[in-house]
Amino acid sequence: MKPRSEDWSLPTHLDRVKRQMADDIVKHDRRRLGGLQVVQCKSHMQSAEGCPDPNYFVFAHAVSGGAVWEASKPKQKSSPGALTLNSLHQNEVWKSEGETCFNLIYLPRATVASVFEEECERPFDIGAIRDLRFAQDRFLSPQVRRIEQLVSRPERTFEAELEAAELSLASAFVRALVLEDTKPNPTHPLTAMELARLTDWIEAKLDQAISLKDMAGQLGLDEFQFSRAFKAATGTSPHQYMIHRRLTRVRELLERSDDRLVDITYSTGFSNQAHMTTAFSKHFGMPPGAWRKMVRT
Repeated sequence: MKPRSEDWSLPTHLDRVKRQMADDIVKHDRRRLGGLQVVQCKSHMQSAEGCPDPNYFVFAHAVSGGAVWEASKPKQKSSPGALTLNSLHQNEVWKSEGETCFNLIYLPRATVASVFEEECERPFDIGAIRDLRFAQDRFLSPQVRRIEQLVSRPERTFEAELEAAELSLASAFVRALVLEDTKPNPTHPLTAMELARLTDWIEAKLDQAISLKDMAGQLGLDEFQFSRAFKAATGTSPHQYMIHRRLTRVRELLERSDDRLVDITYSTGFSNQAHMTTAFSKHFGMPPGAWRKMVRT
């Protein structure tokens, strides 16, 4: 099914939030429409209604202020730092005591499904997701705090950092709410500095063939060590990260330039147009030409 254009610009859940709480939204980070999004809210409302979103998993992270609870479960209340996964199947009515400050984190379902299928080598089943209510999870909470720091810092946050954060959150989601085995990964992940240096290098060479050996060599690691450390830091394999970055560059060129598809193919490092078209269609749900037409109408 082709995504409607509005699905990629504004999550269904956020659309309802905006209609109810327009004056309470402090900041909406819109740099990655269709990808990870963060909305900072300060609410004075005593009641608000949320709804499932077909394209995003929606987390609410309590920052400060009064308690919040779901109307049908008044004994379960939030406290600062608590994380809640909004219902996947039904509308919810939320109540609060006084002013509350919280962040809404929108994580694309497609990203979680991709990470799950790569790690588990089986189809993603949304019915397997466990509930998360007013908790601090050892996998999810650190990733949420990292994302909040990225979008709130005054200096520029690069696209690659946000993408890496999205993949890391998706991996934490899988480990915390889907998999039965949630033992900590013993592999030491790449440091933030190593990851930044590597992603900057990758961005500069997206139009070229880049091997696993080339990437590992940038950090002085062998290929096995590098693959494990990279996945521990980002939640995805180096190969999948490269494909994701190339496809993102394709999408940007489709939206911002009039370049021919064949020229876009080679400028983003794909070996041929057929491969690029197949990968793009699988990732975004439609061929490149249809995407360009959709975003320009």
